[in-house]
Amino acid sequence: MDGDLLNTLVSAAGAVALVFLGAAGNDWQTRRTEARKQRADDRAELQAQADELIAAALALKVAGTIHDHLMGGRRTQLTVGIQALARAAAA
Repeated sequence: MDGDLLNTLVSAAGAVALVFLGAAGNDWQTRRTEARKQRADDRAELQAQADELIAAALALKVAGTIHDHLMGGRRTQLTVGIQALARAAAA
């Protein structure tokens, strides 16, 4: 009788241990998935901010070029024109 009881206890303890291990594995995987999603969201937000910064820098550069072209002398206008043609040809 003691052997049967011991086998039953060992089997029950093993089943409980497997349930807890399964729950711990699922919890770990859920946290890992949430962390991955959070990193992707953060990366997307930083990319959007970088795109805004680049757009602002390009707008400032265009404004400066227009200013140089309109307010500069002939030499400046010629330099800006040549640069614009070279960049247009490269694009």
